[in-house]
Amino acid sequence: MPALRRGLAAVSIAGMEEIYCFAGNPLDRASERRRDIEWIGSLLDDPAARILPLHDLRPVTRGLGSPVLDWQPVGAWRETIERGATLIFLGLGAGRPYFAIDAGSTQNDAGSFDARTLAPMLPDSEAAILAEARSLIDWHARHRFCAQCGSPTRVASAGWVRRCPECKATHFPRTDPVVIMLVVRGDRALLGRNRRRPGNRFSCLAGFMEPGETLEEAVRRETQEEAGIRVGRVRYLACQPWPFPSSLMTGFLCEGLSEEITFFQALGYDLVEVSLGVIPVNASRPRAGDLTEFLLRVHKPPILYLLQRLLPEPFFTLAKLAKIGILFGLVDLGDSSLKVGGQRAVQRCGLAQLR
Repeated sequence: MPALRRGLAAVSIAGMEEIYCFAGNPLDRASERRRDIEWIGSLLDDPAARILPLHDLRPVTRGLGSPVLDWQPVGAWRETIERGATLIFLGLGAGRPYFAIDAGSTQNDAGSFDARTLAPMLPDSEAAILAEARSLIDWHARHRFCAQCGSPTRVASAGWVRRCPECKATHFPRTDPVVIMLVVRGDRALLGRNRRRPGNRFSCLAGFMEPGETLEEAVRRETQEEAGIRVGRVRYLACQPWPFPSSLMTGFLCEGLSEEITFFQALGYDLVEVSLGVIPVNASRPRAGDLTEFLLRVHKPPILYLLQRLLPEPFFTLAKLAKIGILFGLVDLGDSSLKVGGQRAVQRCGLAQLR
């Protein structure tokens, strides 16, 4: 067995910070050794090494009722690797090296799950590893040609770099920062939904950062753009990887300075105000540990303390927030309880009153 790593063991973040879906990756990525071709080769030859095949970005799993990632011996994929399939060194863990491979398309996808559906069924650590694998394989599929000269590029550094043999450009995987924010004014919060999505499921407003702006500026611009609401104070709370295809969701609470919602029909959004004191009985609960579940999960004293420090009265009413198990996430307001289609609605006491 090759010497996997010398030095200090990977530091566990358990107890240091909140961990959300797709976060909390337990692997030591050993990024300083990715360029060591001989070392990576020795890891592939290690009988303990395991590989995760992804067909069309869908990981191979075992079990239908409670699926788990199907980590397989590398030997079964040796021929596919030698044919040049995209191979990613994910990291080291529990005495094993872990890899992911683009296994191409398959005619039989019965029982397979896409990452978005599968993640809530997996242990947090496996969901985080899946996010790493999916994002990287998707990045390679989208960046086979040099953005500088158009020539085909080659995989390097154990799957973490693509290099152009013609113009010598080096390309690295990118992560796109996204802001997701709950806009609060008094005892009300602002939620929205994209009309292209089925059902009556609302969430916090969100959008990509633009070049030359801070996260806080992106929060203010996106809220103004999507709802016509001006935003004052902005407070960062947490972040979460989002491998669709490769984003980092950064969560914020922010202070609404205006109340009149402006609908921009061209954007295809519906917007709704929700009373912070009431959540409909049919509201769906996000998975515990999700970033969306955390950002307004205020029933735990440490979170109340954090909010009181960051967002003192009269930013919002802590007593009313404390009644809510969720807010900053997907809230199913029910097809019968709300009318959508660009109309402004206020949710109070479980009833929707159109204004």
